[in-house]
Formats: sequence, C-alpha cells, structure tokens
Amino acid sequence: MLGKKFVSVVLSKSGRVVATEEPADLLDDLEPATVELFFERVREKSVKLNSFVDALEATKPWGTLLLVGLCVSIFLWLTWEGGPQNLVNLLRFGANYPPLTLDQDQWWRLVGSCFLHGGWLHLVVNMYSLWVVGPTLERFLGNFRYLSLYAVAGVSGSVASATLGRGVISVGASGALFGLFGACVVLGYRYKDRIPRPVRAKLAGGMVPAILFNLVYGFQAEGIDNWAHLGGLMGGVLGALLIRPKVFQKELPPLLRALFIMLASALFLVEGFCLEKALRAFHLTDLPTKEISQRGWTAAIPSIFQASDDGGFWKGPGVNLLMEVMEGRLPEEPDVLARWLGDQVGTEPKFVQTRKVDQLNWLVFRSEDEVAGVYAVSERDGKSILVASFSSLDAAGENERLLTAILESVEPQE
Repeated sequence: MLGKKFVSVVLSKSGRVVATEEPADLLDDLEPATVELFFERVREKSVKLNSFVDALEATKPWGTLLLVGLCVSIFLWLTWEGGPQNLVNLLRFGANYPPLTLDQDQWWRLVGSCFLHGGWLHLVVNMYSLWVVGPTLERFLGNFRYLSLYAVAGVSGSVASATLGRGVISVGASGALFGLFGACVVLGYRYKDRIPRPVRAKLAGGMVPAILFNLVYGFQAEGIDNWAHLGGLMGGVLGALLIRPKVFQKELPPLLRALFIMLASALFLVEGFCLEKALRAFHLTDLPTKEISQRGWTAAIPSIFQASDDGGFWKGPGVNLLMEVMEGRLPEEPDVLARWLGDQVGTEPKFVQTRKVDQLNWLVFRSEDEVAGVYAVSERDGKSILVASFSSLDAAGENERLLTAILESVEPQE
C-alpha cells in the first residue's frame, strides 16, 4: 500500500475512463520512473476501455426499442379486444398451443407467442429484463446479429414448449430472454480476455445465479412454462457460440450478413402475419372437427379437444365439453340441473338462467370460482341428448357458439 490514494479512476455513465493524477506525500519516496510506469499502465488501460466503449456506442440499440415497443403495442391491442385472460383471444393473436401449432401446422405461433403476454405483471417483468440486458448485448453483437439471436432463442423456446411441455397455451418473451441471458454468459466467458472488466460486469454480471434461480423457481411454481425457458436458453447459448460480435468483427462476409438480415427480418414478417390473422375473428368452431360417440350417438367437436384422463369430458383451451345421452326427459327444475352440471366440474352454481333458443332448452349458470356453464338438450327417440360446456367467464361467449354447432351435428351412430 502506498498510503494515500494518488490516482482517481472515474467511470462515466457512458463507460469511459478518465484517469487523473493526484500525487500524495509518499510519491516523493518513489523513483520517478516507477511513478511514470504506473501512470503509463493506467493510461493504456484507459485508452483500451475507452476504445472499446467507442466501439459499443457506434451501434444504436434500435432493435431492443423495436421489440419493446411491439410487445407493449400488441398487449394494448389484446387488452382492447378482450384481454389475455380470454384464452380464445390469445389463440387469435398467435399463442402457442400444441394442438394448433403442431397438429394443425400453424407454425407461425412459434413466433407469435413470443410477442404476447398473459397480464400486466408478465409484460412489465419481461420488458424490464429486456430493457436492462438488451441494449448492451445489442451494441456488443450488432443489430442484426442480436435480432437473429433473439429470433433463434424465441423459436427454440416455443418449439421446446410445444413438443416437451404440458400441452397448454403458452405466451411470453421469456424464452427469448433466457436465450439472451445465456448468450451474455457465454460471450462474457468466451471473450473474457478481450472485454474490459467494467463492460464484462455489465454484460454478464450476475447472470448465472439469475438463470439458475429462475429455472428452479419455474419448476416449482404453477403457470410457468419452464420448457420454453430451457429451450430459449439452449438456443441462445448455441447462437452465442456461433456468432462473432460486431465489436471484434465489424464487417461480415456478404452471405453471412445476408443470413442475419434475413433472420432478423423474418422475426418481424412472421409476427406481421400473426397480426394480420388477428384482424379477423377467431372461434373454436372455425377449426377442423373430429367425431365423438356416446351411447349410440355421434357428434362433431373441434379436433383440438382431448379426452380427459377418466374419459368423462373433453378438454380444450379454456373450455371443457361434456356430452351425455340419457333415457327419458331430464328434470325441468333449473336448480337441479345446475347442481348436476356443477358436480361434473366440481363447482357449485350461484346464478341460474333458463331460456329456449331454436327449439333447444338452455341453462346458463355462474359459479364462485369464475366458471360459466351452458347446457343444452335435444330430445330424440325418447332420449335426452345433453351437451354442456364450461369455461372461464372471459371465454363464456364461446360456450353457446360451440353447443349450437355440436348439437346440430348430433346423429344416430350407424
């Protein structure tokens, strides 16, 4: 130790280093050559860091601004159209749902889901994370390389969610974000000898604990698509191993530069395709159908509905279906029917409404856990053919549309 501080190193907001000499009393006891050598080393490091910062500042992070602006704008539009709580509404805007993404070859959902969010908190957390991590990484990689990495990570997360997940509706930018986090770690380690320490700390500091914490928490919490996180992380790590940062290679071979431009452009073009589809109404009845049978009668339901484990009903995106064929007429008391319907989904109705539409008897009820039920029955050949559907209140409008279509398709089994 030399005793008093004799050099102040000031790191400005832009990341620049300014070294100022402040000789202390003990400097008199040092050889002039030693003092000069020390200051020369400080100046060299300052020049190196300032040169690196200049290279970073040469790239403006417009890609991050575009991503944040697009996610926020889409969320506002989604909210205006009914909100993200309506799962059918999410599907309209491009949510990732395996029966549609894979079975119906609606591949654009792999991209569209990355721009959707399930609520204000979900949006704010993801956009804050993107705003903190994105600009520095974008300046480091370059605009098109950064957007290409984001696209690869986002699609990788969506593919992992659709193929390995629980078959649920998935939305959010977190898969792509995990890819950026993983890329920061890889790049910080890969170029640790070439990135000045202050910049490396800003680029990759604290990333590993943050990634591990979020993955562990994701496996324990409900409603978090950890397969999307893992898939995005792997995509980002692979991309970081293949992409050479702009600060170290400003010019790329023409074919490679064209590839990055195409990947970055494809991200927004596919999202534009999703938004064009969102301009049109989306209903479950628009989907291809499949035939189900019950006690000698058949009906057509949307093909994305899957039989429950006990075979008692069919599960869909926020809507469940029930079909029963019973001898004779059903009880006419609305409360009795409502309680029976409530038993099928484990809830107790608190509001009952009856009406007759198109020669069909309808019973509508609400329950305390935000479930809406609609029941309709058609009497044929001395039998009561009952169809019921249950959904969240936000998707209740799909219930009556579904039942009308299903009852119209009921036929005796040949």
